[in-house]
Amino acid sequence: TRALMQAVRRNIARFPSDFMFELSRDEAKGTVRPASRSQDVILKNPSGRGTNVKYLPYAFTEQGVAMLSSVLRSERAVMVNVAIMRTFVHLRQLLATHKGERFSVGEFKDWAGISRKYAIPLLEYLDREHITLRDGDSRLVL
Repeated sequence: TRALMQAVRRNIARFPSDFMFELSRDEAKGTVRPASRSQDVILKNPSGRGTNVKYLPYAFTEQGVAMLSSVLRSERAVMVNVAIMRTFVHLRQLLATHKGERFSVGEFKDWAGISRKYAIPLLEYLDREHITLRDGDSRLVL
């Protein structure tokens, strides 16, 4: 993660706001633990104060992930990048297959093969981007 962010910062012009954006504290909560400059043993404060969080995680759009391949050099990074691109393709195919259909979170989890922990933020993103429309407990693929 550290090497990734260094590479991104060195090539920041390749990542405009529609390719990459920093998650808010609320968005980051429940997805990943924000990076800290201290060791985990120091971050055991149950009140949540003094956790010394310095960096919130970044989220990359499909174009941002494609751009990562131009700044990452390790074999593992390239493999992860390819896997992420395949996930975007799968999601696009999934949504095209179910265009005009209503579905529940549970159905989406099954279709996408992901847990609820990741399905909910993804569906909220799709709602904001007007790819899906939430209607009570179900959503409609637009």
